[in-house]
Amino acid sequence: MADPADQLTRQDWGFHGWSGFEFRDLNGNLLLGAYFQKPYGKERLFSTDHYAVAGRGAKYELRIANKLDWDSAKPLIRYARNLFPENPNKPLTFKGQRYNPPGPYWAGALSSQMESDELSDNLLIGGYDGRVASGDLGMISTGYDGRYVFELYRASTGRQYATIRGAYHGISANELAQKSFWIDGPRFVLPLSVPFDELRRVLICDLPKLTP
Repeated sequence: MADPADQLTRQDWGFHGWSGFEFRDLNGNLLLGAYFQKPYGKERLFSTDHYAVAGRGAKYELRIANKLDWDSAKPLIRYARNLFPENPNKPLTFKGQRYNPPGPYWAGALSSQMESDELSDNLLIGGYDGRVASGDLGMISTGYDGRYVFELYRASTGRQYATIRGAYHGISANELAQKSFWIDGPRFVLPLSVPFDELRRVLICDLPKLTP
């Protein structure tokens, strides 16, 4: 994907702006692009290439989306409310359900429910094994090396949607959880790029619509 940050100086890009994925909806079809948030304002510079996510079930692929489709598509809102427990050694209780991290350490806990939205009902519970390349858990991010487990739930019932397992290297599992979010669908999005401003890889989970 073309780097939208090329239009700015490297100094501004590194210290004042940031990059991210943009998702849009065109008649029920999901479109994907990247953007760079210009420093000192709300203006965004979008990548010159955009993609349509096509497929069904476990078989998805990306195809090029034209500019007309991208410009006419509706931007999708991100949903992510941090529920990380105050005490990292204790379980999390949310909507009457009790959760433990799926690993020795908490990687994070995120709800798709925003403060003004009582209908959203998706929950991420993340854990990791806590291993690093050398030293202790307080090392800089380049020392992290281990495995994580993210579990996706329907928060009101505690019913599990899916489990995502993977390895992290050069970045903490906490950062992976913090960069995750939901978009309309419901769809869960986990950026996998390291560092995140490279915007080269992303995992999109099209979640099933569970009945109570």
